[in-house]
Amino acid sequence: MSVFDARTYKKGHRHGPGRVIVIPSNEGYSTMWHERERIVVPWQEAALFVPPDRWFHQHFNLGSKAARYLALHPPMQFAG
Repeated sequence: MSVFDARTYKKGHRHGPGRVIVIPSNEGYSTMWHERERIVVPWQEAALFVPPDRWFHQHFNLGSKAARYLALHPPMQFAG
């Protein structure tokens, strides 16, 4: 679980496949990109999305209070 303050963002990052991003509170958006084109994913409480494998993505909190997101991923024994 990651928490970030109102009207702030998380640094862009990427990882392997199978990560599920769950937003338990607040509102904002995430951007995702692989080459040049960026995709905007708006989110609010109870939103869920899955960034594609090795795509960069960045999360932005538009709310007036701290936002949270939870990144779920498969156990390491299932990697590959």
